[in-house]
Amino acid sequence: MLSKLRHFARRNAGDLASLRSRVDVRPALKAIGAPDAPVAPVSGGTLGVGFIASVNGRQQFLKCSVSADGQHNLEKEIRILSHLYGEMLAIRRIEASEDDAPPRVWLLMDALCPLAAPLAPRDTLTLVQAYRSRLASLPVDCLEGGDTLGTLVEDAEAALAELASAGQIGASMHDDLRSRLTFLAREWSNFPSGIAHGDLGPRNIMASNGCPVVIDWEDAFLGIDGYDYLYWLTFFENRRYYNRDVLGLTPLGIDAEVALLAMILILKGGLALRANTHVGNQLTVEQRIDEVLALA
Repeated sequence: MLSKLRHFARRNAGDLASLRSRVDVRPALKAIGAPDAPVAPVSGGTLGVGFIASVNGRQQFLKCSVSADGQHNLEKEIRILSHLYGEMLAIRRIEASEDDAPPRVWLLMDALCPLAAPLAPRDTLTLVQAYRSRLASLPVDCLEGGDTLGTLVEDAEAALAELASAGQIGASMHDDLRSRLTFLAREWSNFPSGIAHGDLGPRNIMASNGCPVVIDWEDAFLGIDGYDYLYWLTFFENRRYYNRDVLGLTPLGIDAEVALLAMILILKGGLALRANTHVGNQLTVEQRIDEVLALA
């Protein structure tokens, strides 16, 4: 989420479709010694572009950032993926020269498959706890930037004001949410910290030989225990799990969990407003937030 917030906060943010269309995978294929490999673009992604190439009978995934600004996020992703799955997925960092431009950095790894079935909440929590344990030995200086949960709280305060100004949030809910953000601003530094994925959703959980693999670490930041699980809960398709049993599973306490769920939905709503993708949604951002507030 952080990379999207930064992108859409820029006044001169480039059109993403245009930026994506300019990415040429051929220099990367040449750099790995497979210039004539069959290749196909991968759908999805926002600030990154992916391709699947068949190299010597092996399906390989290649990814780069759409802009030079996002290259440090890709470097971060490569380092985290290498730490978690380096040998299992044959992860490599490569550079490919493009005419007179600086070399572009690419992530190269074995291609993955979708999960056989979506994960349930407790399975997702188990997955998060497993990778958090492994990332405990990774120095946090690989994250760069210094973003924390406090950064997201500040972004949410700005997004809440934008949503209220646009008539997406009513006055009563606005006041309620402001108090919850104030609570998070005061308390977040007391929560147990650690590297968080930052954008954990169903599409970012793939499979290798039947085992779940978490991809797209470009938004990783110094977060808190429980953040990724709560973020996963905010995806539209995970609303089917909404009942009180999905809360109280982190060390944060239910009040903090609900405040974080609301904060994440505020940020998502703010992004949708900036990107003008909110029109035609099945539920308004206020309705989505009402659903998580009702879990308490």
